[in-house]
Amino acid sequence: MEIWNASSSAASFVVISFGSRSGPGFHGETGYAVSWRPIDQSRSAITVPGSPLETLAEAKEACSAMAAIISKGARVDFDAKVVLRKWPSIGNERRSAAEGPYFLAEGTLADCLRQLMAKPTSTQHLYEIRTAPQRH
Repeated sequence: MEIWNASSSAASFVVISFGSRSGPGFHGETGYAVSWRPIDQSRSAITVPGSPLETLAEAKEACSAMAAIISKGARVDFDAKVVLRKWPSIGNERRSAAEGPYFLAEGTLADCLRQLMAKPTSTQHLYEIRTAPQRH
């Protein structure tokens, strides 16, 4: 198992490797699980989209991309009301775009992100989270 972390004044990032689904240590999809949390908010960690990633280099790159967004002063309101939707699919591919996505859940951004990240990585591209524009 490998663990890597980094912090800035705005966020803390953690990468943990999953070596197997059943042996000792952490279990899950093999690869590198990436998460982050805002330093100034009492929140649980948020999984970085695409996690787990195949290599430590990809995981570090995902952390850098998220850090770049945060460093530009972008603030994320995890209590914002959002809707989680899923595109109709066949064979893990979107069906007709004319149908559009259908409603799955409504809640806070934090709750819907957790629900999305609990979905298999191979199907996450079929989901979307919609919210009103956030102004700060």
